[in-house]
Amino acid sequence: MNTRIAAVLALVIPILALIFAASPAARAGEDPAQVRRLQEAGEILPLEAILERAQWRRYHRVLEADLERLDGRYYYELELLDKRGVVSKEFYDATTGERLHDGGW
Repeated sequence: MNTRIAAVLALVIPILALIFAASPAARAGEDPAQVRRLQEAGEILPLEAILERAQWRRYHRVLEADLERLDGRYYYELELLDKRGVVSKEFYDATTGERLHDGGW
C-alpha cells in the first residue's frame, strides 16, 4: 500500500471509530429513541457492552456498527478492519452479546 494512503488511513480510521463510538444509537437501524427504549427495558445490550466483550478488540478497528432486526430478534452487525487492511463482518446477538456465526441464528 502506498505510504501516503496508509498515513491518511491511519489518521481517518481512528477518527471515524471515535465518531461511531460516541453515538451508538445514531447509527442503529432503528430510531434512536426506540434503541434507547430497548436498552432501558433490558431488551438489548448497549453497543459498548458488545465492544467490551469482543475478543478481537486489540486486532481490529470498528468501521461501522448497525443494529438490525431479523425474525423479531435484534443483532449488531459490525464491520471491522484488521491491521493488514482486511475488512470483515461479525454479528452479535443484541440481547445476549453472543457472537453469531456467519450471521446465523
